[in-house]
Amino acid sequence: MKNDNLDEYLAAFKTQALRADIDMNDHTNLQTFALRLLRSLTDACIKMENPKTYEQWRATVQRQQKIYLKTKSLHSEYGTFNNHT
Repeated sequence: MKNDNLDEYLAAFKTQALRADIDMNDHTNLQTFALRLLRSLTDACIKMENPKTYEQWRATVQRQQKIYLKTKSLHSEYGTFNNHT
């Protein structure tokens, strides 16, 4: 995955999987899919929803990416958060 471009990554992965006629739900293929995501995104998906199938991974990673982009935007607009509670 390059430059936070999840849609491009998802399209490329699916296209390559279809061309290679692989089972996208195979554990090894899911592991490859996850390891090529941003590490923080993969970790968030596992911690929050622990997806088991490609469709679960796709949906989870899209939800987590939205959260990541919203947080990133907030930080860029307002600077980093204070650690004050």
